[in-house]
Amino acid sequence: MKSTIVAGAILSALALAGCQDEEPGLENSAWLVEEIAGARMQAPVPTLEFRPEGRIGGKASCNNYGGAYKAEDGKIAVSNMFATKMACPEPMMSQERALLAALEGENSYNLAGGTLTIDGADGRRIVARRVAVKG
Repeated sequence: MKSTIVAGAILSALALAGCQDEEPGLENSAWLVEEIAGARMQAPVPTLEFRPEGRIGGKASCNNYGGAYKAEDGKIAVSNMFATKMACPEPMMSQERALLAALEGENSYNLAGGTLTIDGADGRRIVARRVAVKG
């Protein structure tokens, strides 16, 4: 009886420890994009914000953008993208085009250690670092 209680306590502690180490999900998170397809980002660095109700948005170096997303089981689909239309100098416009092209469509993603990687079907990878969500 005593060993059953001890075993149950150990299993409960392990289960709780596993929950504490779990990476937070995408919803209500904000990210600074560090690289796209191996290219390091230059200031102003693009942002990703995963908002409630399946909305995505942020600053794509020059313009604001938004759209819808659905993420589950390591897959993310971004659709209905839109962006403001300001013209900006290079390399801001190139970074912006690369971000928007890499995001749209169905991709795989991984969250680990405060880093988000999004891998596109075309081989383009977005690497972003978690930041505090603006209140």
